[in-house]
Amino acid sequence: MAKPWTRDPSEFKHPNLFRWVEINRGKIIWASLTLIQNWIAKDRPGPQEGTSAFGTFEDWRLVLGGILRAAGISGFLGNLEEFYNASNDESQALNVFVDAWWEKFQGKEVGVNDLYPLVIDKSIPIELGRNTSERGEKTALGKLLSRSRGRQIGEYRISLGTTRQRALQYKLVRVSEQEPNEK
Repeated sequence: MAKPWTRDPSEFKHPNLFRWVEINRGKIIWASLTLIQNWIAKDRPGPQEGTSAFGTFEDWRLVLGGILRAAGISGFLGNLEEFYNASNDESQALNVFVDAWWEKFQGKEVGVNDLYPLVIDKSIPIELGRNTSERGEKTALGKLLSRSRGRQIGEYRISLGTTRQRALQYKLVRVSEQEPNEK
């Protein structure tokens, strides 16, 4: 679901999933190995018909899809189109953000404090978490920038700049202007 962190934890079968996995680690490994052995015993079938190719994860799709098929579990990657549509919404928001960033700062180094007003003033629909405080939203924006470092969005790449007053700075580099060794 979109924004899974907004779900009511009392609805979860295992409210503290990490702790549950830690406690049940042996059983989970045993069950995983049982599924893999079943797949091997059935001569390693591939995924069910109609399972979409998955780019650079093709080997993973073939193995995991085959393990699930051998176990009689259907629906593997069945929500791929929905996933891509949700990703496309995020990409569109990032494109708007980066365009506004370039318009205001060009290739100058800027920090979260410089970029946060762009998101707010232009109502750019970037997900900044469920924090209602400005500080929390700025932290979320900083994490987004950190995750996006080196990523090409539209015709720009987000690059790490220097550190100023203990705050990371970022800059946009127009991809067509990069040196070949920067790409």
